[in-house]
Amino acid sequence: MARSLAEAIQASLYTDGWWAWYGNALLSDGLTNQYGRFGTTSRSDYLDRIKAVHTEIEALLALPRDQWPTREDGKLNWLKARLDKARAEAAKSPSDETAKALGEAKTEYANYMKLVRAGGY
Repeated sequence: MARSLAEAIQASLYTDGWWAWYGNALLSDGLTNQYGRFGTTSRSDYLDRIKAVHTEIEALLALPRDQWPTREDGKLNWLKARLDKARAEAAKSPSDETAKALGEAKTEYANYMKLVRAGGY
């Protein structure tokens, strides 16, 4: 729950918000495949988690912005990790394949950073 809570808070404070993506998970218990909920959690568990997110967000919104959690960019973190991994692989086993993977990782990172600097994200 901690990760999903943190992600919902980040989305609420720094982007256009968050949503419970699969409404049937809110309305139905006894789903045969639990689609929309984790494991064997119940509708009540799901609603309790949503309530916890909203309680935390309301508390944070009452505070000055400098007391909010630091903004995290999940895609940027993922791209950095991918680039670091490609660099390590290219250094450990230089080949056309690792060079190509490194080039692709560098390009994706650079393209994303252009969007960030332009205010697109």
